[in-house]
Amino acid sequence: MSKPAGEIGHLRDEELPAVRVIVPPDLSSRVFEDDLDPGDVVFDGNRTAMLIWHERYPLGRGWRSGWVLSYDTDGKGNLDDYIVGLSLAGVDAAVAQARDYLRSVGYRARGWPLS
Repeated sequence: MSKPAGEIGHLRDEELPAVRVIVPPDLSSRVFEDDLDPGDVVFDGNRTAMLIWHERYPLGRGWRSGWVLSYDTDGKGNLDDYIVGLSLAGVDAAVAQARDYLRSVGYRARGWPLS
């Protein structure tokens, strides 16, 4: 089964909770018809938390680039974002930091059950 465009993988191992890692294409380079648009990113059936790379993310009165964790806070579609930061190359550290954050807020290790 192929991965959706722009998604570099599902990181699933003994270090739960699971996190989907999503990197939109570089819009300053060649653009393809099936490239992922950040506005098209949606949760999967289990509402697995998503770690998404943003070139421009609003923060306070300005903008910054970095990893942003989007997660369902209670399994009922109430969403929240957590700015992880770090560089695009720091994906392993970003995943570790995202998992630590999810554990600290009591996120379920296996995500939310299907509705």
